[in-house]
Amino acid sequence: MSSVQKITELVATLNSFIVSISSSDSILNPDSCSAAILNCTSILGLLLDSTDHADSDTDDKLDELGVSLWNNSLNIRKPQVLRNSSTDHDNKLKNSNIESNVLLGNVRFTSFSILKRACQSISTSSVRLKMFQLALKAAKSLIDAKMFDKAEILLASANDYSQALSSDFDVDKLQVQKLNAFLSAYRAQTLWLNNNNSSVSFAMINGTLSSQVTQNLSFKEVEEIMDIFIVCAKGSRIAGDGIKWFQNALTLSRLNQVQSDQFFIDAQSSILALISTLYMTAKNFEKAFQAAERSILV
Repeated sequence: MSSVQKITELVATLNSFIVSISSSDSILNPDSCSAAILNCTSILGLLLDSTDHADSDTDDKLDELGVSLWNNSLNIRKPQVLRNSSTDHDNKLKNSNIESNVLLGNVRFTSFSILKRACQSISTSSVRLKMFQLALKAAKSLIDAKMFDKAEILLASANDYSQALSSDFDVDKLQVQKLNAFLSAYRAQTLWLNNNNSSVSFAMINGTLSSQVTQNLSFKEVEEIMDIFIVCAKGSRIAGDGIKWFQNALTLSRLNQVQSDQFFIDAQSSILALISTLYMTAKNFEKAFQAAERSILV
C-alpha cells in the first residue's frame, strides 16, 4: 500500500472520529474518540514526512484530503464536543473546552501540513494567499490550545508565504497587509506567552500598529487584535509589561474608524481601569489615579 493510500485511509478514519465526537447520538466514549483523533494526527504527520513528491494526481488527492479534513475540523467547535464523560460536573465544561482546543489545533495543523505538501509545486498568487490565510488560522487554534511550538512552525510557514507575496504584483496588497498585521500579532503573542520575551514581542507588534495597516482594519479585525493584546497583558508577570500590552490595545481602540463606536468606547474605559489596577500593583499611585480618572471620563 502506497503512502498516499495510507494517508487516505487515515484521513477517512480521522474524519469518522471527528463526526462521532461532534454527534450527540454517538455511542463512542468522547475520551476514547479524543485519544484516537490525536493518535491519527500523529501518525499522519509521520506519513507525510516519509511521502515523496510524486505527480499532479498525488497532489490533487492530497489537496482533496486536506480540504475535507479542514472543513470537518469545524465540527470540533460544535456544542456537543464540550461534553465530557470523565470529569466532575463543576469542571466539565472547562476541561472539555481545553480538550476541544487541543483537538482543533492538532487537526488543523495536520490539515495544513497535507495541503502544504499538495501545493509545494504550485506557485500562483492565489494559492500562496490561501495558504497564508490557512497558516494563520491554524496557528491561532494552536495558540488557543497553548501548543506554542507547533504554532511557531506554522507562523514560520506564514512568514514564508508573506515574503513570497511581497514581490508578487498579482495579489491584493491591502489583504496581504492585513494578514501581516495578524502574523505580527500572533508571533508576538506566541513569543510572549511561551517565553515572556518582552523586547522581541513588543518589536513584533510595531508592524501591527503601523498607521498604514491599522487604517484599513475592519471593526472585527481591530477587536481580534485587541483581544490578543489583552490576553498577553493578563499573562504578564510584571505590571509594567502588562501596562504596555494594555496601552497597545488602547491604541487600537482609538483608531479613526472605530473610535466613535460604543463597543470600543466601553473597551477604552475597561482597559484604563485595568491599567489603573496594574499601576496600583506597581505602587505608582499618581498614574493609577490618572488612569482611573480617564476611565471614568471616556
